[in-house]
Amino acid sequence: MVKYLSCAALCFVLAFSACTDRHEVLPPLGNWVMKFAVDSLTFPIGLSIDSAGVMTIHNAEENIRLDSMVCRNDSFFVDMPLFQSSLRGKVWSSDSISGVWQDHSRKDYQIPFYAVPGNITFPGKEARWDTFDVTFSPDSAENMYKAVLKLATDPSEAYVKGTFLTETGDYRYLSGEKNGDSFYLSCFDGSHLFYFQARMSADSIIDGSFYSGKHWSEPWDARKDENAGLHDPDSLTYIVPGSGAFGFSAKNMQGDPVNFGEDQFRDKLTVVQLFGSWCPNCADESRWLSEVYNKYNSQGLQVIPVAFERGDDFEAQKQGVQRLWKSLEMPYQPFIGGRANKGEASQVFPMLNKVMSYPTAIIIDKKGEVRKIHTGFYGPGTGKYYHHHTERLELFLRQLLEE
Repeated sequence: MVKYLSCAALCFVLAFSACTDRHEVLPPLGNWVMKFAVDSLTFPIGLSIDSAGVMTIHNAEENIRLDSMVCRNDSFFVDMPLFQSSLRGKVWSSDSISGVWQDHSRKDYQIPFYAVPGNITFPGKEARWDTFDVTFSPDSAENMYKAVLKLATDPSEAYVKGTFLTETGDYRYLSGEKNGDSFYLSCFDGSHLFYFQARMSADSIIDGSFYSGKHWSEPWDARKDENAGLHDPDSLTYIVPGSGAFGFSAKNMQGDPVNFGEDQFRDKLTVVQLFGSWCPNCADESRWLSEVYNKYNSQGLQVIPVAFERGDDFEAQKQGVQRLWKSLEMPYQPFIGGRANKGEASQVFPMLNKVMSYPTAIIIDKKGEVRKIHTGFYGPGTGKYYHHHTERLELFLRQLLEE
């Protein structure tokens, strides 16, 4: 019969490697492999536990520290640091933990996991990098879209890492294993659980499947192409001709409507950010915008973030934004535009041809004219792409400040 651990014993085990009171070996400190169960598949994710009882999620080079563990009776609860989700579970034996991930921003959204001691390895500096031209949903004219896969393979051909770049952002830090001609890539950041699997065939990738948690899956394929690219992210969203002066309305954190127009933009360089607290790419962009704001606010830069959140309840929307803002230590006030629905966002910003991505950054000069609209954001998981895009955007902001 399996014995449950008391709250005190569980807290103790996460700080020490063994406990002799119950004559059983408890989970040791060190590395674990979490396996999220979706239908008949398992999505592996790296986990470590340190001597202070702190858990860390590992996605290739990304390390997500979970230091909010709470013990209640025989269970542990850990909130994810940025997003409205949590892990809860039980320690069953010296080599077994199980539980569920719950996304509180979605209704009744849970995915079970179990964890066993082990390591997730990913390629290092000796890896070979390849570039692939990717097509998702290749057999559906309605759902098909393009991407670029940057894939690193270690010299042993056993481990892979990389990311997918799309026209609306990237799939962040992915890592996995290669077995013969088959491979997988996965990551978990508290908002999304991604899993990609496929087979190599000469210079092509075939039989690909992409899973986002338990709510989405689609096929994909690719071919090696070192020159693969996407549309310029500055060209995808634009002001509809004849739509008049730029302006919009959103709610402040007290729920009061605030109108933004000529008076709010005059003599200021403004970045209006469309984002969601549930969106990892938005968190990446928010970190960068915070750094840029701290550099140039004294010269006249202002940032107006407008959140589009899951669900209809304003208080729940506000809590999600406040949680993200506190975690990122953002230096300016956010606003709420409405639900996380691109059609609803387009109603708030009817002068745009469409809202196709969270995040979207609208850059307005000191005269109140929209000078650039940047769709999506390539985060630090994309390496040189992140540095290229952020350097180019910062240079553009500096030029507008000097006008």
